[in-house]
Amino acid sequence: MTPVLERQLADGEVDAVIIATPISDPHFEEIALYPEPFWVAVPHGHSMEAREDIDVTDIELGDLLLLADGHCLRDQVLSFCNAGHRGGAVPNTQHTSFPTILALVGAGMGVTLVPAMSLQGSWVTDAGIALRREKSGSASRAVRLAFRKSYPRRALLEKLADIVCAIVPDTVEPERR
Repeated sequence: MTPVLERQLADGEVDAVIIATPISDPHFEEIALYPEPFWVAVPHGHSMEAREDIDVTDIELGDLLLLADGHCLRDQVLSFCNAGHRGGAVPNTQHTSFPTILALVGAGMGVTLVPAMSLQGSWVTDAGIALRREKSGSASRAVRLAFRKSYPRRALLEKLADIVCAIVPDTVEPERR
């Protein structure tokens, strides 16, 4: 979780971290890597499966499957989906792992949003899940490399950022080449 990574970074346990939440410590710097859009994962047979793309505001909050409190992915998805809703059902937020959420989607228990970088793997084709682009474009997050301002090898981190951006799949558009 991000707070743990930030603590490890501040304590010097790690030199850099790749995160998808805003950094909270003024002693950190960041290098932008890529904006990461989210896709909508729906079970086969769901009414939204026939659509080419889905606006997050069309997702019924009661159908939304999320990670438990404390996970940044949960907070991000909830912020995208809550933007167009007023009151009503509350998302299902009791799940502790992303694979569990995907298994529940595949079993027809609901829908979720999936970061573009996770669109690889057998779960995409073998799990009873249909993936659709998120239509509004509002469901995305900025992924970056964070490090202490005092870290003496920034040039090394710049090279690392270049490598990361060179190998991302075509589901994201890197900030650097």
